[in-house]
Amino acid sequence: MYQILLSIWRSKVNKEAGLKSIYELRNYKFVIESYQRGYRWDSKQVTELLEDLLEFQKTGNNLYCLQPIIVRKVDENKYELIDGQQRLTTIYILLKFLKQEEYLYGIEYKRPNSKEFLENIESEENINNLDFYFMKNAYTTIKKWFHVVSENEQTGNLKGRFISLLLENDKNVRFIWYEVKDKNISSEEIFTRINVGKIPLNDAELIKAKLLYDVKSERKEEKYLKQIEIGNEWDRIEKDLQNDSFWRFLVNYKKEKSNRIEYIFDYVAKEAEEKTKSKSNKSKNITENEEHSTFEKISQLMQEQIVNKDNWYTEEKDFWDNNVKKYYYIFKDWYKDPEIYNYIGFLNFYNNKEGNTYSLIKEYEKCTEKTNFKAYVKNLIIKDVINDVENLDDLDYEENGEQLKKLLILFYILTLNKMQEKFPFEKYKKDEWSLEHIHPRNIKSMGNDKEKWKSLCDDEIITIKDFIELFKNRNDKEKFELYNNILRKMEELRQNIENKKDAVILEEFEAIKDLSKNEYGEEFMNSIANLTLLDKDTNSKIGNNFFDTKRRELINAEKTGVYIPICTKNVFLKFYSKNPNHIYFWTKEDREDYKNALKEELQKFVESESESENNE
Repeated sequence: MYQILLSIWRSKVNKEAGLKSIYELRNYKFVIESYQRGYRWDSKQVTELLEDLLEFQKTGNNLYCLQPIIVRKVDENKYELIDGQQRLTTIYILLKFLKQEEYLYGIEYKRPNSKEFLENIESEENINNLDFYFMKNAYTTIKKWFHVVSENEQTGNLKGRFISLLLENDKNVRFIWYEVKDKNISSEEIFTRINVGKIPLNDAELIKAKLLYDVKSERKEEKYLKQIEIGNEWDRIEKDLQNDSFWRFLVNYKKEKSNRIEYIFDYVAKEAEEKTKSKSNKSKNITENEEHSTFEKISQLMQEQIVNKDNWYTEEKDFWDNNVKKYYYIFKDWYKDPEIYNYIGFLNFYNNKEGNTYSLIKEYEKCTEKTNFKAYVKNLIIKDVINDVENLDDLDYEENGEQLKKLLILFYILTLNKMQEKFPFEKYKKDEWSLEHIHPRNIKSMGNDKEKWKSLCDDEIITIKDFIELFKNRNDKEKFELYNNILRKMEELRQNIENKKDAVILEEFEAIKDLSKNEYGEEFMNSIANLTLLDKDTNSKIGNNFFDTKRRELINAEKTGVYIPICTKNVFLKFYSKNPNHIYFWTKEDREDYKNALKEELQKFVESESESENNE
């Protein structure tokens, strides 16, 4: 609160201060101009307000002050809302939920259909922009909160108490009211001065205010049209960036910003800094650690270029077109090309050095042909993986897990490139894909669930019988007899499961499996020949089951909508096996064929390095 009051004081804005009840606002109309950010309160903020109001109601204190609203009078009972739109809009939505229509003040965003959406928010389902999404989410949050609190507290008429709290004058819920009187300072400038010091306002929102305030035009109508154009394009860009498929191949950050368009402004600011330094030594040095450094860099460049009448841009519309939209259209171009999309996504996940995307942008701008850029990006990947591909046979799950994971991702990408399909980086990030052993390293205990133990034994009996048939056809008498002995032991265990404890079953099962370990071999267990990729949850579910059980579990998972990576499906369908006769287990021949197919694809890619260099 102190910061806000101090900001207003320092701005030397004459104002009329006071308190106004929600009841007093019922005849007012508030206009929110396009220079402001949209409604962005999430469920947490809405819930905190409700909890705060409830606590105040319980205490019986005399005065509850809602955060300040700063306004400028436009006409009789009509005000431009400069600051405080988040809370004022939330209270409006709360009154809509409480069905207090006669006490509603008017509130209108200078965005298409916002007024209509708010007025019909109870039934409105047409969520086609971010503002509407957050408004509807606020209404849903309020509805759920009242339901939960009413049930948990069993305190009677909760809605009635809130209506009384908000609308009866003696309850003393008030907005702190500041009315700006000074006509010599613009509303947009007041907004910026107030909000530069406020944590919730980010660089993107400050830049938006500046863009829409500073648009140059002697004609008011022309200025308004330019504001509308920039505002609409801003929303379209942000909407595209909110599409995780579009977003995730570009960005792999642990901590994300609320407005994704801010990343575009980070690139613009970097370019602005470079251009400023090359043209003038008088520029203020703005470090990356400074608060709102992106906003400050862009503002500085805008001012310098306008003063110097530089041809880079002369007004904000040119700045918007030549910079923000430029980066956006570059990203769109990458997104449309599956191969470029896959390569850049790979680099951002596995070679994500600082400034990586920006350097790619600069290289893209230099290339006269898209094929040249594609060759450049491809070559970056080759340089990154060439050592791992050459040493593939020596890589081990325990010591080289991340390298093996990276090579499998590249293998999947190369597979999808042939199909002109995109790798799902958004799923890879969200679902936390991990390495899965095709043939299990350890036996998974079934606890005291006898039926599951029986089912496991049944699966293993099928596998053993398949081995017996295999060795019979090979005339391998020694192994034929060995596996007949293993079969007898497994069938005996199966028959006596009901009479055995879990620990005993597990011990005997593992002992029987040890008899066949030479056939499976231990040397391949942690090699790429026995590894594929799965999302974390599915990996955990299928765990240490055998090949055929895993295959059936994956089929069932996919039927329920779980995304199974294409090469993982190929493995369990034995797509890479030259003679896929034995569907119940992962044979030595299967793993050799799989490893060879993988190595061949990766080596072919690496060996294209010279071709890529020639195309640069």
